[in-house]
Amino acid sequence: MFAPIPAAPDPKGGFFGLPKIMISVSKRNFKRANKRNRIRRRIREAYRLHKANLFESVLSETSLAIGIVYVAKETEPSQRISKKLVEVLQKMLQAYQSGATRTPKT
Repeated sequence: MFAPIPAAPDPKGGFFGLPKIMISVSKRNFKRANKRNRIRRRIREAYRLHKANLFESVLSETSLAIGIVYVAKETEPSQRISKKLVEVLQKMLQAYQSGATRTPKT
């Protein structure tokens, strides 16, 4: 899910362009906090590595707020999380550029 929000002016004169993200991992599926935190770190790292390539053409006068919800029942390897995150973000960007405000469930 994502939503366009007005970009806040940067104190240096530009705009804050990169999207703000929210990552959620269910306590129901992962009882131990260390497992939830590991998944969050993997998602955050995958996002950090790919955000520049994905968002360079979109960012101008609006910013995005992106919510990422991890719904798998087991911990996935970092490579799989990274691959899937890139796929979802690309779909989201295509939907955003076509004027939609929410992405379809995948």
